[in-house]
Amino acid sequence: MHLCVLSRNSFSAVKQNEQKDSFKGMPKQINGYVVSSKVIGKGSFGEIRDAFCTKTKKNVAVKICSVGGLAKIAFSSNPFKTPKEMLYTDETLRKLLIGREFGICSKLKNKSVVDHYEMFAVCDGEVLQKGEALRGRADVYVTMERCKESLQDAVLGGKLDAAAIKKHFREIVEGVDYLHANSVFHFDLKPGNILLSGDGTAKIGDFGVAKTKETTGDINTTPVVLPPEGADFENELFSPRKADIWALGVVLYFMHHRRYPFSGKDRFELWKNIREATHVEFETEEKELKDLAGKLLARDPEHRPTPAQILGHAYLRSP
Repeated sequence: MHLCVLSRNSFSAVKQNEQKDSFKGMPKQINGYVVSSKVIGKGSFGEIRDAFCTKTKKNVAVKICSVGGLAKIAFSSNPFKTPKEMLYTDETLRKLLIGREFGICSKLKNKSVVDHYEMFAVCDGEVLQKGEALRGRADVYVTMERCKESLQDAVLGGKLDAAAIKKHFREIVEGVDYLHANSVFHFDLKPGNILLSGDGTAKIGDFGVAKTKETTGDINTTPVVLPPEGADFENELFSPRKADIWALGVVLYFMHHRRYPFSGKDRFELWKNIREATHVEFETEEKELKDLAGKLLARDPEHRPTPAQILGHAYLRSP
């Protein structure tokens, strides 16, 4: 049986309830950032808003999440009794799920990965100093590179032709190659977590469930990108490295078909369909594309290629 039984949907309900009051009356300027009231997206553990950095004079995105909602999960096995007893320290933030995410992202520097700038905590409109208590209404802010739109929106909007799809997929694989070389496994690669920058570069974002170990028993990812070995609950552990390659196949399929290769009335039927499917039909006459898709969506994880092998495939080598 897998180790993680917490679903993303149940966690979303927690965080949305926590944030409902937390964002009420949010000040417009916080710690050198002018934050818009407009929500431009939702990532792991928080809402994402437009912001302007008065120090750098750049538009950025800011993820904001309630400490209370995170602490209920992150500190569930911690001696702290309530979120009110936590002090604002680097160690505290690292223990929070979003702190772990920022700790991973802040060390990543690659053209195909969204840049993350800084993280700070705010309580009742005041930026907390190190050593202050994280009170119940505290929020954690993470500022990051502002991108134009998600790959999902671009695909569903019919904005990408075959050449653009190939270009962006190559950029995504280059990003995964970089991540894997640094022992970071995204574990939630999907069109909604891949962003297109102002200059048209595809960038991987939202590392909320990223892994840094070679095996996991966690299924806390978007259900439609979970690989067959993860959907098989007889397996206690599987490889997040190989799971990322399967997810690349799902992304490639979505880019060409504007839909996912698997569906179901609920996550359990979806996982059953993923688990039992023997073949994914890729509707194309392009032999190189069909061959690559088949390799990425190989049921046996050991038969899936590495990012370097994907980049060397005939489909991506051709113009």
